[in-house]
Amino acid sequence: MSRTYDDGVRAGIKEQLESDLVEYASRIEILEEELDRIRKAKWVAVLQHRLCETHKGPAHDLRHKMDILNRDNPISVSEKIRIIEDNAKSVGVLV
Repeated sequence: MSRTYDDGVRAGIKEQLESDLVEYASRIEILEEELDRIRKAKWVAVLQHRLCETHKGPAHDLRHKMDILNRDNPISVSEKIRIIEDNAKSVGVLV
């Protein structure tokens, strides 16, 4: 076989492998984003569960706190909890 044929076969294989690698990297990125979203949702659920177990106030206050945890804000969950606690202290509610 000629050198040109072998080079063409190698180039074709290399092109297919590069295409596969790009596809795999894209799929991994999508899966990692999904995993991050699910992890965040899990921790919000854990915090809501803890809040339900420890909350001593009226039900509407509990719902309000849980709504704050559910909001899709760029702030972290710990920042949301701090905001809830600060607001509760300012109106004289024990959290």
